[in-house]
Amino acid sequence: MGLAEYSLGIDIGTTSVKVIAFVDGVPSVRTSRRVAMLPADVQGAREQDVRAVYGAVMEALGEVTAQLVGGRVRCVGFSAAMHSLLAVDAAGEPLIGALTWLDTRAKRQADAIWTAPFGPGLYERTGTPIHPMSPLPKLVWLREERPEVFNQAARFVSIKEWIWHRWFGEWVIDHSMASATGMFDIRRQVWDEQALQLAGVDATRLSQPVPTSHCRHPEPGSELAGRGLNTSVSVNIGASDGVLANLGAGVVDHRAMVLTIGTSCAVRVGSARPVADPETRPFSYILTTGRYVVGAPSNSGGVVLDHLHRSLFNAAGAPPLPELLARAGSVESGSLVYLPYVAGERAPLWNAAATGALIGFTTQHRAEHVVRAAVEGMLLNARWMAERLMQGVGQPARVMACGKLFDLPWTRQLVADMFGVPVRTAEAADASTLGAVLWAEICAGWRTWSEVAPPASEELHQPDLHRHTLWEERLDRFQQLAHALGLAAVDSSVTAREP
Repeated sequence: MGLAEYSLGIDIGTTSVKVIAFVDGVPSVRTSRRVAMLPADVQGAREQDVRAVYGAVMEALGEVTAQLVGGRVRCVGFSAAMHSLLAVDAAGEPLIGALTWLDTRAKRQADAIWTAPFGPGLYERTGTPIHPMSPLPKLVWLREERPEVFNQAARFVSIKEWIWHRWFGEWVIDHSMASATGMFDIRRQVWDEQALQLAGVDATRLSQPVPTSHCRHPEPGSELAGRGLNTSVSVNIGASDGVLANLGAGVVDHRAMVLTIGTSCAVRVGSARPVADPETRPFSYILTTGRYVVGAPSNSGGVVLDHLHRSLFNAAGAPPLPELLARAGSVESGSLVYLPYVAGERAPLWNAAATGALIGFTTQHRAEHVVRAAVEGMLLNARWMAERLMQGVGQPARVMACGKLFDLPWTRQLVADMFGVPVRTAEAADASTLGAVLWAEICAGWRTWSEVAPPASEELHQPDLHRHTLWEERLDRFQQLAHALGLAAVDSSVTAREP
C-alpha cells in the first residue's frame, strides 16, 4: 500500500484559523486556533494583530503536519476572509492593526463615494458593493483620518497578502481577493484607475494581481519547510472564503444556490458573468476566468435570534434557544410578521439605520411564536435577495442550505416552500477549507470540474406548491411593509442586469 496523499486546506476566518488535511475530499486531520480582535479605543474600530494571526496559522499548520505519519502532503489550498486592510512600511512591517470587514469607521467615506455621480459605475466595474466593509472607503478614511499612517505606508495589503509575503517574499494578490477590494476592474482584471485616484494611491502601493491558479513551492529552510512542507508541495494562492465556500458546497453555476445562515446571512450562486444591480447591490467576485460567484450579504442572520433570546426572553425565564426553535416548528406559520433588521442591513436594503419591527403581536402570542416569526423574517429577507439574483442569472434548480439553523426539518421545509425549489443541506463549517483544497487540486490537474459535486445529504425537501404561492404573497407584503416603514433605502423594483 502506498503512502496516503494529503491535500491541506488553510482558512483564515474573522474569529479563527483552520487547517484541515483531506484525503480524496474527506477530512482526515484538523485543528483550529482562535484569533481575537484588538481592544477598540474608538467606536466602530475592529482590527486584528496580523502577527498573531500568522502565529495561529503556523502553529495550526505544524500541529496538523505532525500527525500525518505514513503519508505525504502534495498540495496546499489557501482561503481567507475578504475586505481586510493593512498598512505596512517598506520592510513589510505593520504600521497599525489590520482593519477587518467589521470595521465601520469608513461609513462617511463609503456614503460619499456611493452617492457621487460615479458611484454606481464604480460599483459595476469592480463588482464590490460600496460599503464601509470594503478596502476602498477604508483607504479614503485612512488618508483623511490617519494621514501620518497613510503617508508612511509603502503599501496597503490584506491579511492574506501579508502572510503570503512572509512565506514567499512576493507582494501578490489573487484575482478573487482583489475583486473584493472595490478597486479592481473585474472584467479587465487590472486595478481600476478611478478607484486608485479616489484612494490616493497608485498601483505600486498595492500588490500585483495574479490568477487564483498561482502556485509556489516552499524554499528549503523556510518557515513552511519547518512546518513539514517540503519543496515538492504545491502551495496555491487560492481565493476568498465566500467564493471557495461555494466551491466546497459543489455550487459552481446558477443551477444551485447556496443559502448560508450563521451570525449573518448570504445567498450565492455561480455565474459565467458578473451581475450588477445598483438598487440592491449584489457582489460579483472572481473564482477564475469565466467563473464568478454572485451573491448578496445580509446582517439578518443568527444575530437576530441571539438578540431575541438574550435581550428579551432570558429575563422572562424562557427555555434555551434550541428548545424554542424546536417548539417554533409546531406553531402557526405566518401569524406574525417580523422585519429582522435589528442590526441594520446590507442587502437588500443597504440601510445601516434600518430597525426591526414585529407586526400583529397579541396577548395570544408566546415566545415560540416570535421565534417562528423571526426565522420566517430572516428567510423572507433571504428570498428577497435571491429574487434579485434570479432575475440576473436565472432560476436555480435547488438550494443548498448551510448552517445549524437548518438542522431542523421544519426550517429546511420552510426554505423549500419559500423558494419553490428542492432543498438539501450542506456542511457550512468546513466549506471554505474544502473549497480551497478542491481548487488547489483542480489547479494541479488532480481533479476536474466535473468531479466537483454537492455533498450528499440524507434528506431532500420538496416544495409544497400551494404553500409556495402563499409565501410569494407574504413576500410581497413583507416588502411593502419595509417600504412603508421607511426601512428600504432604495426602490427595489428595478430589474437586475448584466452591465
